[in-house]
Amino acid sequence: MERLKWYLKQLLPFTYVTTFTENDQRRLCVWRMWLGRCFSVSTYNLAARAKQAMREKLAAIIHGQWSGWMEYLFQKGTFNRDGTWTMPAWAVGRWTRQMKTSYDDLSEEEKESDRQEADVFLQFWEVEQKQALKSFLSRF
Repeated sequence: MERLKWYLKQLLPFTYVTTFTENDQRRLCVWRMWLGRCFSVSTYNLAARAKQAMREKLAAIIHGQWSGWMEYLFQKGTFNRDGTWTMPAWAVGRWTRQMKTSYDDLSEEEKESDRQEADVFLQFWEVEQKQALKSFLSRF
């Protein structure tokens, strides 16, 4: 009876999905079978897709940090009538000094500001780890 079911299934187009490891990389394969023959076979590198998704999320965080900095920066200067913007001398001095100072040599207050920016990445990482664990456990 099982053999008969198998032959009957071959008459209908079915889609199959499987994951496998090849050359130490996790892959997903999707294929269709009809009349006992494979067609429309697609293989995806799962690590590459996950990396691309993480890259996009990180890029969004970095853009948010950059745009926040630019908003802050523009608030500290003066917009001129001709559309240019002038940075005050105190800001030039401060930010030039910070730019040329290694992290280890910054003041505690300056380090704390950088730590707050790092916290954004750590929060992202924690969320990603929780989602990965939830996804892994959902398979059982």
